[in-house]
Amino acid sequence: MLYGYVRISTPGQNIDRQIRNIHRRYPVALIVQEIYTGRTLDRPKWRKLLKQLKPGDIIIFDSVSRMARDAEEGFEEYQKLYASGIELIFLQEPHINTEVYRRALQVCIPKTGTKVDVILEAVETYLMLLAKEQIKIADGQRLELQQKDIKITGHAIECRINAENPEKNFRPSPGKITDVHFPGGEGVRVDSAIYTGYEVPPYYDSMLAKLIVHADDREEAIRKMRSALGEVIIEGVDTNIDYQYEILNHKKFISGDIDVEFIGGMMNETA
Repeated sequence: MLYGYVRISTPGQNIDRQIRNIHRRYPVALIVQEIYTGRTLDRPKWRKLLKQLKPGDIIIFDSVSRMARDAEEGFEEYQKLYASGIELIFLQEPHINTEVYRRALQVCIPKTGTKVDVILEAVETYLMLLAKEQIKIADGQRLELQQKDIKITGHAIECRINAENPEKNFRPSPGKITDVHFPGGEGVRVDSAIYTGYEVPPYYDSMLAKLIVHADDREEAIRKMRSALGEVIIEGVDTNIDYQYEILNHKKFISGDIDVEFIGGMMNETA
């Protein structure tokens, strides 16, 4: 079912504009109107709507401020509806739509009943915290962190490990992964959802993992990444691990003398 929820707190506000905005994009939306709610009074029509919602239903708002009286209440409602399978659409703040966060989660594999689920649950928790901050901003509140609180230290390198064969024009390599091992330790991070027995499909991006290292400077980060790559084991499909190892050992990469033509030049050297 497709609903549009509109609300005004005072007689000076215009509810017709909200209705027009919703019907312009979603002409068949069933409009639920709440008038003169103030910022402290309960909203009986909203509560009634919540009771009749079913998973898959959609609620459209002109803006996130129409969903609740303040950001904290708004996030509580958002979180409950998201968990219940209700889709929320905000015309003025589409980046907060629940579909944005569900789509982000779909980049990962479904929950498996294994330790991998810990990673997936952490990702979902992070996305909800991000949604909370976005709702606060839409409500006119300031971010808890200011630019002066963000400190940049050291040097980081990321290698994206793909199921592909660089020697065959980076041809994708779908198939079943028969063994997996990733490195760990201080300054080493792995973002991945693959596991032994995982089937790499032929339909999507071939990326298997992101391997990230952090060190005090670039030279040390390169050494750490070489060591980390050397510990990665992914059997059953072709990967670009050796190819990235070659990049890390190339004299131009080590010196930093690289540009957009670096990869093409390196490929010609080995042709």
